Amino acid sequence: MADSQEFKYHVAMSCGGCSGAVTRVLTKARENGDVDDFNVNLKGQYATFKTQPDKEDAIFQKISKTGKATHKWDTWAAENPEDAAKAEKEAAEEAAKQE
Repeated sequence: MADSQEFKYHVAMSCGGCSGAVTRVLTKARENGDVDDFNVNLKGQYATFKTQPDKEDAIFQKISKTGKATHKWDTWAAENPEDAAKAEKEAAEEAAKQE
């Protein structure tokens, strides 16, 4: 996808079902050609996806329709710095275990 950018959102997910719902939405978006690539991280409470900037809002709306509170990561992290730091640390620890 030309000129794709990566976007990161905080998604309030508490279980595998929650992350599964977000994964299904992003998988469908990828199949439709709206998303290049994505990652859903339950432990870190975030989803990242690569898309064209003009499609970002539509993808955000699709994630929001899963019923999970969804916010741009930078905005959420600025308002919740301790939670953001904890989420980043937990996500990094999980990634290290998978290597």
